Amino acid sequence: MDHLDDIFGASVNLEDTHLKDGFQDGFAFGKDAKHEVGLQTGFITGEELGFYKGCIDVWNCVIQVE
Repeated sequence: MDHLDDIFGASVNLEDTHLKDGFQDGFAFGKDAKHEVGLQTGFITGEELGFYKGCIDVWNCVIQVE
C-alpha cells in the first residue's frame, strides 16, 4: 500500500501544490505592481498639484498688477 500512496500522493496534493505556487507568484507580482502603481499615482498627484500651484501663481500676479 505504501507503493500506491507514493504513486498517487503527488496527484492528491497537486491542487495544494498549484495553489501555493500560484499564491507565491501572485504575491511577488503584487509587490512589484504596487511599487509601479505608487509611482504612477504619485506622478499624477504631483502633476495635478503643480497645475493648481501654477494657477494660484498666475492669479496672484494678476491681483498684484491690478
